[in-house]
Amino acid sequence: GVVVHASGKTLGNSHVLSLRASSVQPDTGQIESTQPEADEPQTTDIIPAAAPRTEQPALLHIDSVIDAFTTPVVIFDADGNLKQFNTAYCSLWQLDANWLRQGVNERAIIDHLHTKGRLPVVRDYQKWRRDHLGAYSLTAPREESWHLPDGRSITVVAAPATRDGGVIYVFEDVTEHLRLQSTNKSLNNVQRETLNALSEIGRAHV
Repeated sequence: GVVVHASGKTLGNSHVLSLRASSVQPDTGQIESTQPEADEPQTTDIIPAAAPRTEQPALLHIDSVIDAFTTPVVIFDADGNLKQFNTAYCSLWQLDANWLRQGVNERAIIDHLHTKGRLPVVRDYQKWRRDHLGAYSLTAPREESWHLPDGRSITVVAAPATRDGGVIYVFEDVTEHLRLQSTNKSLNNVQRETLNALSEIGRAHV
């Protein structure tokens, strides 16, 4: 399994989109960072922010960059309007790319997914949506776990997009990792019970 961490900020005339992935070992459950060692050069994707004055800076012309990511990524501006997304995002949520290219608002996307039964089942959807959209006031990355009606478990990382606002979302399907974790836990429990039973037998014959 993989845990993805994201952060975004503006440096001068460039926008820095930083994604850090950590692998989770299925046998131990421990997380191992995939970042370079201290003596290795670290690289970050830097996207030119030059854009017409009528557009949000630092959020344009990066389709080809994020579309190369196999991890689902979507970016909204400070007003909640969709600016960038990749194919993996469409696939994860079963969304029509042509509809998304119209520049829909995140609230509309969330409501659409809720109507289709693709979001976590909650008692108060309005409150859940309000809390989710609170990501636009974040000053640091926020990570959540969504358990969907179809049985999938999704890790959702939200991070500030630029100094002018907006949000970058990075999604990771951790369903298989959780399944393996549960299986390993069950095996450990069986092994422990077996050892306890053998110990009892051994003490009874001493």
